[in-house]
Formats: sequence, structure tokens, C-alpha cells
Amino acid sequence: MTKKDRRFCRGGFSGVLVHPAQQSRLKISKGTFSLSARRDRICDKPGPCLALSSRGRGRRRRLIAVRRYRDRRGVDRLRRRSRARTGIVATFRGEVHPLNILDIKTYRLEAALAEPFAYSQAWYERRGAMLVEIIGEDGSSGWGEAFGPSGLTAPIVEYYKTLLIGADAFATELHWQNLYNRLRDHGQKGLAIEALSAVDIALWDLKGRHLGLPVHRLIGGPMRGCVQAYATGFYRKRNGDPEAYLLDEARQRAAAGFSAIKLKLGFGIEEDIRLCRAIRRAVGDTMTIMVDANHAYDAIAAIRLGRQIEDLDIAWFEEPVPPEDLDGYREVKAALRIPIAGGEAEFTRWGFRRPIADRAIDILQPDVCAAGGISECKKIADMANAFGVRVNPHVWGTGVALAASLQLIATLPDNPPGLHPTPRCSNLTNPSTRSGWPCLQNRSSRRTAGSRFRPVPVLASRSTARQSTGFESARCGRRSLRRLPPRSKGNSTP
Repeated sequence: MTKKDRRFCRGGFSGVLVHPAQQSRLKISKGTFSLSARRDRICDKPGPCLALSSRGRGRRRRLIAVRRYRDRRGVDRLRRRSRARTGIVATFRGEVHPLNILDIKTYRLEAALAEPFAYSQAWYERRGAMLVEIIGEDGSSGWGEAFGPSGLTAPIVEYYKTLLIGADAFATELHWQNLYNRLRDHGQKGLAIEALSAVDIALWDLKGRHLGLPVHRLIGGPMRGCVQAYATGFYRKRNGDPEAYLLDEARQRAAAGFSAIKLKLGFGIEEDIRLCRAIRRAVGDTMTIMVDANHAYDAIAAIRLGRQIEDLDIAWFEEPVPPEDLDGYREVKAALRIPIAGGEAEFTRWGFRRPIADRAIDILQPDVCAAGGISECKKIADMANAFGVRVNPHVWGTGVALAASLQLIATLPDNPPGLHPTPRCSNLTNPSTRSGWPCLQNRSSRRTAGSRFRPVPVLASRSTARQSTGFESARCGRRSLRRLPPRSKGNSTP
């Protein structure tokens, strides 16, 4: 960066890039400037452009300097320098113009697994996911993801599409209520809410793209910059000794830098006990261990299992009984010293009302891609906060699901607050990490996909190259988790 560039930054770079074809819309008069057209945002067209430096706020700013660049590279360097100095979004917007929804697309991702795996309920030979892209009139896109079978959630999104085209993309709450009410008599839980979750997430992403802000800033600002990651996995394979390959997997997770792992149980009480004890011996006392039975037991069996592994310092016992059996949850919770977690198979604030009010669960696990999206999960978390119940969102899917969950987790207040609050955890299914702590990045990236924001971390997507996203990427050590492109392998298993 030249000395002139540095002086230009100190003037308070506004971030307005004007393509030569649009210069007629730029009004400069007596040291102030404004843009007369709707699209007073960063120009995406190739070729030369103008960069304006200004001071002040509001629709009309005092003009300091105008510089011309042959292409956007010089301006991008200048913008990064200005953002680093000011700590705010370096884009000028005299007023926020409405953004209507132009189109909605669904992407069904499915691929055969190289090696089938099983958890306590079923074997899986294929993996899938369903992504939703909502396109605004300005050409920007927001991405969302639905938990559940893609062949069932995609048609519901197509039904929602007819109700959203041409509507205000900023009216997320209005759209959520309208879509929920439209299928209220047919889908208070399950597939309809999972599809609604994807739409809600995509709308938040689109707003972040349009406003140049991360989603966590839009829903209240970050309460934290890093989230402890735990490694899940430990599924069964068709061949080999389960204890041998699961112990090897535990050692690999520890070597990768994880300080917490979650074991899959539900394969028989005695076998589960042997596995937990073997894993604890292999990883030592410093590793945090959670267990997940995926509702494989009734209350009697879950209590028997829990009492046999209580001495192993288990962080939580997830889904010990079926999600419909709230009385069973209460029995297990009353009988064990291990905290009880659950809620990934529950939907909306109405579904979580009774578990919260009855304090049937110690740690709630709403899934952003299933329980109603970012909008609804924030309400669920606020309800739990009022009752003193912990919330640790469930995550399973592509990078879209992970990014959306991190945005939500970033905004959840410590409950209760203090100098040493209980850390939040995020589930990483197959990560590359050194530290085991995914963070909201504070650095920029040259290749982006999704919506632009400050700080400028991104979720890269080959299918939407050179766009940016309102979701910040999870950063583990020195490497970032990237969003899966729509043509890549997804994940729809529980």
C-alpha cells in the first residue's frame, strides 16, 4: 500500500465503488456526495471504478477525496486497510433500501458412502443433505440447510417458495409466522419445520449479505469469539472389532487437538459399559467425554447404564430415552448424577415449552436446521435462559449448518454470567483441527462465498465463487472449516 493510500484511509474510506457506467448517478456538490440510485453498494462489475473517501455520517457525507482504480484489487486492499483501522463495516449506505426475494432454489445432495456406518437406530449406506438458496433482487444469495431427508424437505420448500417470491427479504419474523401458520394444521413438528428452518437460515444469510454484517451482529452481537469443539463419531462398522477401531479413533481425536469427544452408545448395556471404560483408560482423565444413546433405551435401562459409568466423569448423557418420553427423562435425570441432554428431535418454542418448564432436561439441544431456524432457536434459548436451563445447540450436516449454529452460539448469554462461565460446545463431525476451538475469524480472505461482513471471514463455495456470506467460518487452529458446495457430499443422518 502506498503512502497516498494510507493518507486516503485516514480520511475515513466510505467503501463506495462506482462503475463508470454508474457515475451519472453520483452527485457531488460543495464537498458532499450522495448516490441517487437504489444500488448504493459495492459495485460487482469488472473494470475501473471510483473510490470515495469521506467523513461524517448520514445520507450526505463530506467528500475528502476521489480516487480512480483500474480494477477492484486496489480498492479491495484499501478497504481491508480501512476496516482494520476503523473496526466498522466500510460500506456507505445513506439508507437501507428494501430487498425483495427474486428466487428460491433447492439443492439435494446425496452420495454413496465408501464405508457404511451405524448408530443405535440404523445402518447408513448413503449420506445426503438439502440446501436452500434464496436470491435477492440485487443478485446476492443467502444459504440455508434443512435437517432430515432431502427428498421430503425439498418439496416443502418448493411449496413455501410460492409464498415468498417478491416478498421483503428483511421480514424474517413475518415470513416465519406466515409459513408456520400455513401448515400449522399439518406440520407443527417434523418435516415442515425442518424446511422452514432452511428458509429462515437463508433469509438471515441474505440479510447479512445485503447489509454487510455477520448474522450474529444482526441478532444481538457476539457474547464470545470462540466455542469449544468436541469430536463426534465412534460409529460402528460392518467389519472389525468395535473396541479396537473405536479406541484408535479416540486416540486420533486426542492427537488432533480435541479436548472433548462424544461416544455413540445404544449397542447393549454391557457393551456400552466396556467401551466407555476402555475409552477413558485410553484418553486419560483430562479428556472430556460425552455419551449419546440416540434414544436406544427406556428409563430403567438408561438408569442402569448411567449408574455404571457415573464414575468415569461423563459430561452429559444425550438422548437416553425416546424424545416423546418426557416422564422417562425426568426419571433418568432424578436417578443420575450425570447431566442429561436432549432436544435435537424437538421443534419450535411450543415443543420446548414443557421440557423447559418441567426442567426435564439439564442441557437443551435444539438444532438450528430442524427446530425452526435461527429465529426460533434464539427464542428457545431465551426461554431456557429464563428457567436456568443450559442450551448447547445440536449440529449435524454440512458447513452451512455448522456456520449457522456458530452464529447462534455466539449470541447466547452466559447463564449465569460470571468471570468463569460454562463454555459452549460445538459438534464437529469430521474436522481438521489443532486447537479444538472453532473461532469467529478476525481476518479477511481473498476468496469468498455467501455474504460480506466485518470481520471478513468466509465460507467458501465453488458454486458461488467470489460472493460472500453472512455466516462467519469456524476456525480451528490455523485452518478454516469451509462450507460444502452444493455439488459435494452432504449429510442428513442424525
